[in-house]
Amino acid sequence: MTDPILAEVIQILRRYTAVADIGPSFHLKDAGIDSLVLAEVVLALEAHFALRFSGEQMIPDTFESPRSIAAAICAIRSL
Repeated sequence: MTDPILAEVIQILRRYTAVADIGPSFHLKDAGIDSLVLAEVVLALEAHFALRFSGEQMIPDTFESPRSIAAAICAIRSL
């Protein structure tokens, strides 16, 4: 995983939460991100990175933290 991807993921997440201190291991559920907001986050990530998350990736573990999201993005890009 590259740090620029992680930084971009964190920037995108900041648009959808009032939490200012989002680090790589920050748990999204701690920010109060519900399923509707998460859907918006997924769409924003897909648009920003020009990719699609597969059905297999649409699980809570993928979207647990900025680090897990960045890892999923790296995995998609390596295909």
